[in-house]
Amino acid sequence: GTANELDQAAGKRLPVANVWTASTYGTRTIASTATVIPASAQSGRQKLVIRNIGASTVYLGWDSSVATTTGMPLGPNEVFSEFCDHAVYGIVASGTCEVRYSEHK
Repeated sequence: GTANELDQAAGKRLPVANVWTASTYGTRTIASTATVIPASAQSGRQKLVIRNIGASTVYLGWDSSVATTTGMPLGPNEVFSEFCDHAVYGIVASGTCEVRYSEHK
């Protein structure tokens, strides 16, 4: 967003603070056991973006109990983007799969 976005109902300019003060990036290998993404979260993280760069579907969840039958599927080349400060775990049915992530605060 920008500081020039309009409140369509009132026709007023809205202040929008969407400037990241720090970002980190990395790659994580997801296995058939729950793997936290990233291995160590950025302190004060506000947003997490994950891209599946592998050939397998990665299933995402909010704790280490995530399973391929309960997680949210993230297919090859798909992106997960969420404002969150909590842990995100990934798991694959078999083998491994690479994801790339970026964290922002």
